[in-house]
Amino acid sequence: FDSLGAEIGFYVNRPKFDGTKRFLVLKKFAIASEKEKRGLGFHIFKMIQNLAHEKKFDGILLETVAEARFLYRWYKSLGFYVIADYKYPGSELYTVLMLKEIK
Repeated sequence: FDSLGAEIGFYVNRPKFDGTKRFLVLKKFAIASEKEKRGLGFHIFKMIQNLAHEKKFDGILLETVAEARFLYRWYKSLGFYVIADYKYPGSELYTVLMLKEIK
């Protein structure tokens, strides 16, 4: 996706809080600033969501900085909700762990 100005990283995880479910964990999802506001992120996310559905994942997990209000609102608009929030030791930033369930 580099030629599109996008960077994505994900892996499969069985979180310790529930070993019966499989989640696709979105580790990095970034669109180059000059490519923002064109729908590219939405279309790439839909591809990721379709992959998660095809592979029978129970959901998609991601972490974002709570202060990044635009991203927080965007993820909520995609169907994510907060399942945990915390502050890393030694950091001043609060982060939120968000989940989108795959039906």
